[in-house]
Parts: sequence; C-alpha cells; structure tokens
Amino acid sequence: MQGYLIASDDPAWDRTLARIRHDFYHLPDYVALSARRQEPGTPVAFIAEEGERAFLLPLILREIPPAIAGGEGWGDATSGRHYPGPIAGPDEGASTGEFVAGALDELVATLRAEGVVSAFVRLHPLLSPPFDALQRIGDVVEHGDAVSIDLDKSVEQLWSETRQTHRHEINKGYRNGYRVRIDPTWERFDDFLVLHRQTMDRLEAAPHWRLGIDDFLDLRATLGDRLHLCVVERDDELAAAILLVEEDGIIDYHVSATAPAHIAASPTKLSIDFARRWAKERGARVLHLGGSLARDDSLIQWKLGFSRDLWPVASWRVVVRPDAYDELVRRRDALAGTSGKPDSGFFPRYREPIAPAAPTSDAGNDADDDA
Repeated sequence: MQGYLIASDDPAWDRTLARIRHDFYHLPDYVALSARRQEPGTPVAFIAEEGERAFLLPLILREIPPAIAGGEGWGDATSGRHYPGPIAGPDEGASTGEFVAGALDELVATLRAEGVVSAFVRLHPLLSPPFDALQRIGDVVEHGDAVSIDLDKSVEQLWSETRQTHRHEINKGYRNGYRVRIDPTWERFDDFLVLHRQTMDRLEAAPHWRLGIDDFLDLRATLGDRLHLCVVERDDELAAAILLVEEDGIIDYHVSATAPAHIAASPTKLSIDFARRWAKERGARVLHLGGSLARDDSLIQWKLGFSRDLWPVASWRVVVRPDAYDELVRRRDALAGTSGKPDSGFFPRYREPIAPAAPTSDAGNDADDDA
C-alpha cells in the first residue's frame, strides 16, 4: 500500500474521487475554499491506494501558534466545516477490514513525517468508514444526529412518511399562494443575502456562521453548476430560500434562510418538499438535510418530520505524536495558568482559547428550522 499527501491542484485528487462515492465537501476546490474562508492553512488530501481501492481524506495543514510551538516546527491538521471526513472505495469492502487498517497506518506515518502533531476531522454522516475502524488510531466523539431522505422511495411513499403536521402546513402553504422553484439565473440572490443576515440575527448565530457576500460569491465561483438556489415566493416577495449542492448522487441542503414576516407559514417545509421531488427527478440517490451538534433537539425533531433516516454527527481526533502533543498542552496550560485542571474535552487541547469565549448559539449548516 502507498500513502501520500497531494496539493489541491494535483489531478490525482479528482482521479481518486472518480473511484469513490463522495460529497462536494471532498472536492479539491471546495477544500481550498475552506482553507481561504474557514480554517486558514494549506489544503491537501491524504490518499492511500492498493490495487483498485483508494482511501481519501481532505485536510488543512496549519501552523501551531508560535507562543506554544517554540522553534520545533510542529504543525497540525484539521478539516473544513461540515462533513469532509475520510472516504474509501470503490466497493463497500474498501471501507472495512485490512484495507482501511493499512490506510490508517499510512496516514499516521505520513502525517508524522510532515511534523503533524494532531488531526481534528469532521466525519461525513453518510459516507464515513465504520467508527470501530477509525478508532484504531484515534477517538471518535459523537455529537448529534443528521437526517437524510432516501430518494429511491417513490414520491407517494416519501409523502406518506412525512409527518402529518408537516403535510398540513405544506398543503396550507400552497393554498395560501406560496410557490417554490429553482432560480437558475440567481435573480433572487441579493434578496437571499438579506434573508440570510436576518436569519443569523434572529438565531443569534456565532460569527463564523455569518457569511457575507464575498463568502457566497466565492462559494458560487467554486461550485459552479453544482450549486442551486431554491426559492419560496408569495406574490413577488421572497419568503424563504435554500442553497442546494449536487455531487455524485447526493443533494445537500446547505444553507437556508426565512423572511421574518413568513416564519409562521413555515415556507422552508415547502422548499424541502420541492427539493426532494426535484432531486429525485435529477436521479439523485439521497437528499442530505444535515444535522445538529446536539441530540434530539428541536432542529432534528423538525427534520425527522420528513424522514426517519438518522445518522451520527461525529468528529475524529487523532494524536499523531503523543509526546509533542503532551508538551504543547503543558505549554498552553502554563500560559493560561490552568495546569492541573480537568480536561474540558476541547481538541486539540493546546488550541483551547485561553480567554473564555463569549457564549453564542451554533446555527450549524442549517440556518433555519421553522420551528
């Protein structure tokens, strides 16, 4: 087996993805965007290959803060937001057994050679290798749940499995004049930006979820025809909008927003009802509604009104160089004056903010729950 790191402009990245079921979070251009907009650093992918089988993990390599790194030249790795975790293929067996075990051994050896101390990875709810395989070299921490809609089911079955109150509000919305469509020319883009800002304010969202116009323009330029603007309108007014991303048979419900005056009408329910039928017509296998970092909260309960297909939202924490990791934690705690205090669970521990952060709500990738 051979394992190696490649840059985001290396053609081997796309060639490998062509052999593995993946999502848009795994695309090299999107990982590069994540390194520009989310987690500053160098976008790379680790690839391990054996015969026709391949293992791929997008990463962003970062420098460790100089105050604790000293002159050792250590670095660490993280993933972009949402779900860019490891994937393996092309067959189901590639995600289990000896192949993944060998790929993980190569991952650790490769990162160690690069001077990487630790890696924090956000796992993909639908595509991740089994957790017990990943736990050979790190800890998998489950945070919450995600919901998906199986588009192999008939339209009638999807409707019958929709919660009765959701069906009632969808039908009521159509009766009251709401209409849903894909906006192919993005004529409603400016209106969407206003709604997104209003939604973030209403949810008191953390700063990193408050995307600006440059963020969205970069997203459009990066994803191109994969990105779709779905709008819910009443008369000439935009009531709600969602961004849908299409890649390799998966449609992701990426970002949503609702106009304050229309919250009571629950227009996002109409957009999801439309999106699952639209996605099915395009031959997609699944509509991924995303998840929450908390179990059984109102957001997940709302999504479960469309489907009972539940997946774990989890992170994977790998300590590549334990001695270096412990030394960095010791230095961080000495600076913070917290030596000897219990571990808070923050990972990597040496990056835990020294000054307490102001409490914020986490809007996640799903900005509006209509609940």
